[in-house]
Amino acid sequence: MNKLNKIKFMAIVIFAFMFALSNLEEVAEAENAVKIAEKTDSEKADSEVEENIDNEDTEDTDENREENIEEDDEFDDGGLNFVVTDIDEGKAYAELTGVVNEKTTLIYIPKKVEYKDTEIIVNSISDSAFAELKGLRKVILDAEIEDVDKDMFKGVSRIDRLIVEVPKKKLEGIRKIFKKKGIKVKEIRAMK
Repeated sequence: MNKLNKIKFMAIVIFAFMFALSNLEEVAEAENAVKIAEKTDSEKADSEVEENIDNEDTEDTDENREENIEEDDEFDDGGLNFVVTDIDEGKAYAELTGVVNEKTTLIYIPKKVEYKDTEIIVNSISDSAFAELKGLRKVILDAEIEDVDKDMFKGVSRIDRLIVEVPKKKLEGIRKIFKKKGIKVKEIRAMK
């Protein structure tokens, strides 16, 4: 597990613990810290990628890494399970298929995940990704998801307590999608 994934995993564990204690103020502060850490790590990762591209002696090029990735490859990252759905013009895409720990109360869905040293764009969520997650209380949806299934939270025991956070620019779009699909949660709000 690389440094970025370790940081994400640790942040998710911290969020879950704080949320279990129901101290919303501490959760908001921790979420802000994760955003800052992710931004810093993302900038570092971008810088490292640029250095690797500039270095002509590097044997592990993007093309070599992409050859190692195939559609239908299954992997996990940050406590979530994914499957590679498409590889197109040098970009790989994945679908969130579930969680590693079915007792999780908090799920953070990032824009990108890492698999075989390659960033993969998260662009969909399977119909059963959250099936039977009875204790789920909060979903932070940072990925560029354009559609969801009406049964995506089927089995969540207290969906009336579920909070979904999204980036401010996606807030109205997600609200419309949820309304159209008839998905009722406690609140859909902008990430802090």
